[in-house]
Amino acid sequence: MNSCATLNSFNNLDETSEIGLCNMYAQPPSSSSIRVAYEAKVNRAVFEYVTGNNLTNPGTLSNALKNTVRNLAQSGGKCVTDPDPSIVSLPCGDATVAGDLGEGAIEIKAAWRQLTDPEAASGRFFKQTVIFYTGQVGSQTYNNAVYGLIALHIIHKTKSFPAFVFATWEQVDNYDDTTNQNTENLSFDNTGTKLPNIAVTRSHPIHSQIPPVNNAVHAAFAAKDPTTIWQYYKLIGVQATPVNGPPAASALADDLSYYYLANIVVETNQTLQNFFGAAPEGVVIPFLNVYLYGASGSPFQMGGCQGCHGTQGQSVGGDMSRLIAGGPSNSSIAPESIDADTAASVKSYQERSKDVIRQ
Repeated sequence: MNSCATLNSFNNLDETSEIGLCNMYAQPPSSSSIRVAYEAKVNRAVFEYVTGNNLTNPGTLSNALKNTVRNLAQSGGKCVTDPDPSIVSLPCGDATVAGDLGEGAIEIKAAWRQLTDPEAASGRFFKQTVIFYTGQVGSQTYNNAVYGLIALHIIHKTKSFPAFVFATWEQVDNYDDTTNQNTENLSFDNTGTKLPNIAVTRSHPIHSQIPPVNNAVHAAFAAKDPTTIWQYYKLIGVQATPVNGPPAASALADDLSYYYLANIVVETNQTLQNFFGAAPEGVVIPFLNVYLYGASGSPFQMGGCQGCHGTQGQSVGGDMSRLIAGGPSNSSIAPESIDADTAASVKSYQERSKDVIRQ
């Protein structure tokens, strides 16, 4: 450990790749590359569900994941009032129930990076002291620094949307969607795929309904507090109801935007921005990945954030939660270092996934 570092920070950045497929960087002019790091967290409803069902025990969790995979058609995308402890079915939010009990399962994934001095002084970034890791596995050091938040996913299971609502935000300076300019000189290295590295660009424009929402929200924020940092974060999109796809390349831009919803610093490379099923070794293949109990057409071949969590979470027993689906492996795997090379990044993801139950 760094002799001055502490593990008492809330923000623990233990992932430094995008599910082993690519590593993400910002490259401001006259500065060396800045690696993006990630964290994932759950709310109390998920914590109490996991601890109450003894799912912190890797063996119990592994059995529950296997049982869930065998019962996806009956349990996938479903709210249950009397949960069966032998399967994984996270609690649904219910607006008629007050307090924590009515909140339902919520998970977040956040992307952070070191800021340049002008950025740190700009008042445009939410900043926190974070924990990040350096060095080789077995001799890693934990460190502290003040980083800036550059992206945020929030997913929420509710009675109305038991296959979860997926919403994603970015810091406004990440990418200029008006001019399609890569204003932060973002770049990525493909790691778990043989695809070439290309310039960072948003593959599918933001849905036309989103910018007016952002404008209204930013105006409300600024009217209350003209200096608030939250006016510098924008909604990128929302997915809630799964649909079958992928859409034809000639489909309406808004249909493509909804289906392929991706965050430019969390799902950056060609595979992740055009995800529509499953992506072994970075090659996307068709896969019915989202179950919604009682819905016509279920299971669906869904894309974007919801499709990814369907593949990485629900379809492997974790009810849209990759954290739970990968729990048996992750319980004993070291965090990812921010200076990990390509081989180490790929190996770390493979180890985190080695116990995932496949259909």
